[in-house]
Amino acid sequence: MTQVPKAVCLTLVTEREICRRRAISRTTHWRDRQRADYPRPYKVGARGVRFSLEEVFDWVRTQRA
Repeated sequence: MTQVPKAVCLTLVTEREICRRRAISRTTHWRDRQRADYPRPYKVGARGVRFSLEEVFDWVRTQRA
């Protein structure tokens, strides 16, 4: 019997919200985004982008390890 994967529910937040929750500046967030291993943003609409809160905080935990 094949198991069906759980539904994935992402919490998508803006760049400003990421900065607020991590207590960093937008410049620091921009520097982090330049790294190849930083989570990719999700495109929302024509010009909007959002980041997965879970993916970003998982990335932060791996950087601290």
